[in-house]
Amino acid sequence: MGKSGMNEIEEDTAKETGMQEQGRKNKHKRNKDKGQKLSARDVTKLLKWVIILAVVVILVVVGYKLAKQLGWFGLKPKVETTILTSSQLEQVLQIDDLSVCEITYNGVAEVPQKNHPTKVAYYVSYEAEVKASINMADIDVQIDDNVGEGQAKKIIVTLPQLQVKQIDVDMASLDYMFVKKSANTADVSEEAYAACIADAGSECRGNEVFLQMAKENCENTVKALLMPIIENQDESYELVIQ
Repeated sequence: MGKSGMNEIEEDTAKETGMQEQGRKNKHKRNKDKGQKLSARDVTKLLKWVIILAVVVILVVVGYKLAKQLGWFGLKPKVETTILTSSQLEQVLQIDDLSVCEITYNGVAEVPQKNHPTKVAYYVSYEAEVKASINMADIDVQIDDNVGEGQAKKIIVTLPQLQVKQIDVDMASLDYMFVKKSANTADVSEEAYAACIADAGSECRGNEVFLQMAKENCENTVKALLMPIIENQDESYELVIQ
């Protein structure tokens, strides 16, 4: 075999060796890329499972708390016991001069003669707005817990006396009927106004219907202020207003 033949054999051998080497490199690269792709898929799956697990944990915790609040499955909610005191209830009722009833009163006042008090100088008709009120600061609250087992404790509210002290007479409504003509002086309206206020106050303080209406309104006000507190207690209470 000549020298040229030997060279051709060597060249073919080198080419075959190079092709084999290149094949191994390509195979290694494909395996590497495949490994990288598998790793990315695994990470994605892992993240999905982590998210699902987190959601499940949150749902379990929320469901447990809700069931405990509602008393489901025998779970008892945590109850914070508070002690109700008379001073706390009195503090809720601290409202000065609460107006509990207002009426329009029409009356006739008689004004005596200055020199003869037993004789009438003139009559004057009027219209007035009269309000009954109480000073809520004077309300007394006591809690009677000396009761039998299973019975409701009593909250006893004692109301102060109703007061009729806000009287507004409409000056435009004054209408006079003079018995003594000399009583019709320039300052008669001031005298008549004072007489109307005194008359309205006297009449309304003795008006049982007006006072009963004012008392009922006052009781309803006390109930509206205290019942939300009483009903929110763990123990049973009975509200007594007197």
